[in-house]
Amino acid sequence: MSIIELKRRTKSARGAIKRGFGLRIACLCLSAGGANAAETGRLRTVEAAAPAVPAPEEKHSVYTLTPDMTTEQMNAVIATAIRKNAAGVNLEPNAVYDLKAVPGASIGGAAAALLIRKARNFVLDCQGSTLVLNGSDKESYGDILRMEYDEGITLRNCDFDYAQLPFTQAVLTSVGSDGAVFRVDPAFPIEWSSVQRISQFDPAGKAWLTTNLEWSNSEAGSRALTSLGEDSYRVSLRGKDKAALDSLIVGGSYLLENQVYGANAVSWYSVKGLTFDHTRVFAAAGQGFKGQVSSDVRFTGGSGVRIRPDTTRVQSTNADGVNIANQRGVFTVNDGVFEGSQDDAINVYGTQTTIKALADSTHITLAGKPTAWSAGDMLEFIDAAGAVRGTAVVGALAFDSKTTNVTLASPAPSGAESAWIVADQTDSPTLFSVNGTTFQKLRGRGVVANAQKIDVTANRFSDLPSNGAMTFYSDYSYFAQGPMPKHISIVGNSLERVNTRGGDPGAISIYAFSKDGKTTAPAGQIADVSIKDNHFRETRNMCVYVAAADNVHIVGNTAAEWATSSNRASFRGLGSFCYGIDNVSSGEIGPNTYLTTNGGRAAAVGASSVDLAPDLQRKGSPAKNSSAR
Repeated sequence: MSIIELKRRTKSARGAIKRGFGLRIACLCLSAGGANAAETGRLRTVEAAAPAVPAPEEKHSVYTLTPDMTTEQMNAVIATAIRKNAAGVNLEPNAVYDLKAVPGASIGGAAAALLIRKARNFVLDCQGSTLVLNGSDKESYGDILRMEYDEGITLRNCDFDYAQLPFTQAVLTSVGSDGAVFRVDPAFPIEWSSVQRISQFDPAGKAWLTTNLEWSNSEAGSRALTSLGEDSYRVSLRGKDKAALDSLIVGGSYLLENQVYGANAVSWYSVKGLTFDHTRVFAAAGQGFKGQVSSDVRFTGGSGVRIRPDTTRVQSTNADGVNIANQRGVFTVNDGVFEGSQDDAINVYGTQTTIKALADSTHITLAGKPTAWSAGDMLEFIDAAGAVRGTAVVGALAFDSKTTNVTLASPAPSGAESAWIVADQTDSPTLFSVNGTTFQKLRGRGVVANAQKIDVTANRFSDLPSNGAMTFYSDYSYFAQGPMPKHISIVGNSLERVNTRGGDPGAISIYAFSKDGKTTAPAGQIADVSIKDNHFRETRNMCVYVAAADNVHIVGNTAAEWATSSNRASFRGLGSFCYGIDNVSSGEIGPNTYLTTNGGRAAAVGASSVDLAPDLQRKGSPAKNSSAR
């Protein structure tokens, strides 16, 4: 059902009752029993001057938002419900709520439509309704829902979408010396003025083929859109952007995006305890779910990011599906679905920075302002080679404009010096768990995480052509994300058509690199890796790549057509193998099963290809320890 059709049904179903605002508040009053028990759940109006809610400690009342309210009126009702300590806010069932971004609504000054701030044990139950952002260009975009300084929040039965999509699907009709002409699918009209990214896709398989023009480094005056009539638009490309013209193919299908990153569907800052239950995001100019400085985040009941059903869309969000920085406590996903996002489906991480100066063993100055860190946190000290040299506890933090002064409650590791990396181990999930979830048709990775314990079990990954299914790593030269991932269990997953165009070293990649990103860190940086009973089919490069680890077990996996004869240049010399290891000190590889090998090549890396540690060599060459057929 389209958004327009759903609107029509909703308006006809509401009848003639006009819900007032200001003098009257729509309230679903839940009686505790007695003479008023028959009225439980009945929708009625209550004069604002009368007591609209029970005493705060009872938390029985639930306020209601109606589709005919303005965005400002909805925010006023939400604020009243929070102030009155209500149990939450309901939407009318299966309706469409048209929203607009309110400039400066969030604490950082960014725009947002709905705002939940300083709520406690609060439920937003959309009852199957869709929250739709109306905005035709970057100036009118914003987060659809923003949460700040909350505790115990549940979003239930909510869908999020855009009325004017921040992307369009088109066919390239011609290429000139300084631009290209596209015929736009009329189902995805352009209502914006410029292009930030252009990507080619296969309309039959909805698989991404290549990114022709990236979102960053645009030239002045470049990427402007000009309407030529009859659904044709010209994209102007100048300067460095002109290089993209050589990669465009006339007759090819392309995705044109107005914005990449920023303007998220759901975002939050400083929220403790957040549950998404049966909640889906269909579109966002940026990320689907964007969190910062939070703890204990859970997705359940099929929640996630999806391509909107019953449409011909080929994507969902313009950036990540879920992106959370500075996540503490647990992060769990059960029975979710993530598809069509233009970057990683799930990326949860802490932060790293560098030592700028050391006054003495307990006083250090860090580059930047990691404001999510706090007293009592455990810091990891990582040298230039990528090795963890020890830990210390934060005693106190003081921030200035560009640096952070840290007083340590215990001395820094011996030998600590400026330019070493410091990562906050406490500022990452104690448990990152993804179970029974589907990841498909993604441009980025399925799962990326830095956590103290990682569990990825019984998930399905398919059609991730550009990257691997999951990556757990520490590589400061690439992104300032940390700390070192630990205690990793990857069991019973299905990985099909992953990395088919290359990208990551393996369909599963676990590694740590030096600060310059050129050499593998010493063994033992990542401890306790178990990769068991997974099924690989049609992967490119390696099925599994593990580096700088200790106690690694790769056992009971099955690989079918895990590489092709056209396999590209190997990653660190290991790309022609199904299982590649580098600087791994102990563990076992095999027995594993290979249904098809790469033109008769070894199915796993052997002692002649890389220096295996003695503990691994004693278990025999992995290729001999496996049953190929």
